[in-house]
Amino acid sequence: MNQEAHETTIMNYKGYTAIVKWSDEDESFRGEVAGTDDWMIFYDETIDEAHEGLKDVVDSYLEHCEKKGIVPCRPVPELVRRALQAASAGEDWGRA
Repeated sequence: MNQEAHETTIMNYKGYTAIVKWSDEDESFRGEVAGTDDWMIFYDETIDEAHEGLKDVVDSYLEHCEKKGIVPCRPVPELVRRALQAASAGEDWGRA
């Protein structure tokens, strides 16, 4: 796997922040939106596809909330900050 595959990538879309890393187990890039109580996860083969994956997962989530009359969970800045710190230190940031 190339160097890019082992780096952590931070992506933002519509106020949501995703942390994207290569998953050896899944053999793909795994992205998870940080700082919310709701699970927003996506898997893609390339970083470019992961950008689209983030857009798709956020748009689908917001659409689902609108259809169900649910107020979407917005990112909590402190939780996003802690997740970014853990990810940049190479730690398992989980659902920080």
